[in-house]
Amino acid sequence: MNGWPWSELGLDGPSALGEVKRAYAQKIKTAHPEDDPEGFSRLHRAYQAARQLAGSGHTPQSLDFGPLSFVETEKPPDPPKYADNDAEIPFEDYERLFAEGDAEREEIRRRRAEKRLQEAQERRRTQEKIQRDRALENEEAWSAAYEALHALEVLWSGEVSKEEWILFFHSSTFLNAQHNLDFIFGLEDFLAEHPSLPDEVRRHIYLTYKFYTGKPDTPYLGLYRMLESDGKKVRKKIPWRKRIRADLPPVILLCILLSALTIDFFFLNSTGRNQNAFPAGSSPAVSETVPEPQKDPEQAGIETAKKLAVSLAAQDYPGPYALTDAGTASSRDNPGEKFYWAQCTGQTDGGDTLVMNYFLSVDGTRIYCISDAQNAGDVISLVKTGATAAGGKTVDIYRCAVA
Repeated sequence: MNGWPWSELGLDGPSALGEVKRAYAQKIKTAHPEDDPEGFSRLHRAYQAARQLAGSGHTPQSLDFGPLSFVETEKPPDPPKYADNDAEIPFEDYERLFAEGDAEREEIRRRRAEKRLQEAQERRRTQEKIQRDRALENEEAWSAAYEALHALEVLWSGEVSKEEWILFFHSSTFLNAQHNLDFIFGLEDFLAEHPSLPDEVRRHIYLTYKFYTGKPDTPYLGLYRMLESDGKKVRKKIPWRKRIRADLPPVILLCILLSALTIDFFFLNSTGRNQNAFPAGSSPAVSETVPEPQKDPEQAGIETAKKLAVSLAAQDYPGPYALTDAGTASSRDNPGEKFYWAQCTGQTDGGDTLVMNYFLSVDGTRIYCISDAQNAGDVISLVKTGATAAGGKTVDIYRCAVA
């Protein structure tokens, strides 16, 4: 087996100086000083030794310096005296070998730099997109908060009725900005600047933010503390005679409105039946109608339940109330029976929280008004208390029977 330095250069044995240079030029491409300094050092020592051996013409048979460079159990022999033939090796060849390695290392460094630059540009583009999206969201949120705060000032300056305030708290203008921090802080400033705001409006804000469920999260604490006394305020008892005189005009107005809607509904139905009864041999008049856009039946049913809940809740709450939830529900006795459901929250005369649930049948002909306390019972007895019109149908109203 051939020993060092020929094995380090990948040569079969002692070779001429040209072969040594070519072998070194091939090996140095895989042994870079930066990536493998130890391998480069071993290769360079082997090249120097092989170059001197090839230049002097000596061909020792068992010259192996590998073990001696790691295990120094005895003093190594003095290296043989070779003729000084360095002048025969062109210095340009030595420089060319190192220049090839330097060029390859420079190419690797260039590719790494380009890769880092591309990664940095990609990170910058991603960060710029995130900043643009965040700025757009902030702009939309600020616009919604500004619109809602401006509406508050308009309502205050216009000295509108309590009903107008309640409509605002159910409008999209308020709902879009309800949980916006800018709007919450602006609402705090509005309440501080207008301490004479009606108590019913302040209590409605308290109910809308569901502060009756307990202490809210940190962003709402300031608003909660400002409205806490209004939420816990107990409404004074009003003698029943005064209460009847105070509540009679709205009740009369509501009855007149329901009667007009009912008469209009039956009149339209009877007109439609008369138009359909045309003599034999004649044909009905054909009118061109623009088809209405199709709506999701479930969403339309939920919207109808919400409208009916807001209307019927006026009979269940003596003071302000808020529409707090909506969706679909199933019958407790018959899970296959589905209802459109809406929920309102308000307070009783004594200041206790009252949660009312309104269940509208899928066919839109019945609505059941049941409180949370009544719904917790084992048996619920319902009686028909009236009727109203919604969605082009007559809706029967059912409430829990009073024991």
